[in-house]
Amino acid sequence: MAAVVGMLALTALSATLEVVIEGSVGMLLAHINVLDNKSTRVLTNIGYYVTLPSMNLYRLASGVSLEMMKTVWIVTLYSFIFITISFVLGRIAFIRRLWGSRIKSNVEQTMYVFSVTFNNAVSLPFVFVGALCLSGSKLFADPQLAVSQAVAFISIYSIANASVFWTYGLSTLKKLAAEKSLEESQHHETVVTPDTKSSDELVPETDNNTEITIQDDIMSVDGLNTPESPPPPFSFKQFAKEKLVVVKNALVSGIKSLLTPPMIALALGMTIACISPVKNFLVISPPPIISSIMHVAKLFSDATFALSMIVLGSNLYTTFMSSKNNDSDEKKVRRRGFNKYLCFVCDRFIRYNDPIALFVAVAIKLLVMPLVGIGVVVGSVQLGILARGESVLLLVLLVEASTPSAINLNNLANLADGIGQDQVCEILLFMYACCPISLSLYATAFLYLIEALAV
Repeated sequence: MAAVVGMLALTALSATLEVVIEGSVGMLLAHINVLDNKSTRVLTNIGYYVTLPSMNLYRLASGVSLEMMKTVWIVTLYSFIFITISFVLGRIAFIRRLWGSRIKSNVEQTMYVFSVTFNNAVSLPFVFVGALCLSGSKLFADPQLAVSQAVAFISIYSIANASVFWTYGLSTLKKLAAEKSLEESQHHETVVTPDTKSSDELVPETDNNTEITIQDDIMSVDGLNTPESPPPPFSFKQFAKEKLVVVKNALVSGIKSLLTPPMIALALGMTIACISPVKNFLVISPPPIISSIMHVAKLFSDATFALSMIVLGSNLYTTFMSSKNNDSDEKKVRRRGFNKYLCFVCDRFIRYNDPIALFVAVAIKLLVMPLVGIGVVVGSVQLGILARGESVLLLVLLVEASTPSAINLNNLANLADGIGQDQVCEILLFMYACCPISLSLYATAFLYLIEALAV
């Protein structure tokens, strides 16, 4: 037991150290002015349009097959189940009426909910499940085969996670960004300048002989009575036409949200994986020229995580330096009551989130959701939905339910004009500072749980 815990603790530390090192590179580049807000947005677009689609395409095309999809489609179903449960928990936990002034806008509420809903579905599960399969447990008779199965399961699990993330998540943040931009422009237009006339001066002048009165529904101007226009009669044809326009706009918006580079790459990767002749030609035994295409896709795919961490590190540096240099920034959370006397860590590092709301998000994601995952998996085994002997599949589902927020939340905010950027950087910082402890403890428990279920 102690040896397993120690091994998992080192695994967690190693995985977290990779995040710290790559994020530190981004912070250093921002510190020496190599990266600024504009160049960070450029890197984000490179990830969104190049490296992330390459990863989706290559991982699915090479790691998934039609036979596998026929037998493990249930992995995608459980991905939707976990997303739905975590989304509902987030919506309940962060109802604005319960938090009062602590959560002041829909943007803040959305970022808390998203931090609970979307998890790191690829990089950390690969590390932890791989380490658990190679831990020497008697559950895995052939560790290398178990690792390859785990890679396939994780790839399939990520389909649902990425689908919701890059459709609903991106469209929601872009909508909030558009609303915020509209509010700011309206506020700018209504600001009274020194040259603006007063309200008394804006009243139109009238002739002394002209008398304007409003009585009932009749307006009398210089003795002329003009009744107000009656409302038009109800027309079913016009009503149906308006509803069709609404449905059409909703469909167009839905199709646009699906036609994003990551989603197109997902669909293309699945198509290649499920058509054996195409997969053999492009992936398994490609001709010399064709092999270079998939090799390039793999190279770009390998750069996805590192690029995301460099962007995150740059945004973290910009966020904390801006809050340090401008304490009067309106975006900074105003501390009141108990918050004023929180510990030094809160005062030093939590500038754009309410401390209690931030800790609640971390607790839901790293403590509550793993328990939910255990309940769902054990219940499914008891009901006969999942086989007791599918140790690798059970392990993947349990680990996926226990990982922290998706690092791509930072890229999502960048793509939506930086809305919620400062807030999500702080959330990710605390999530990844706490996850080595929670993942080590839960992952150890998962091995013993799966062993007990197999009996």
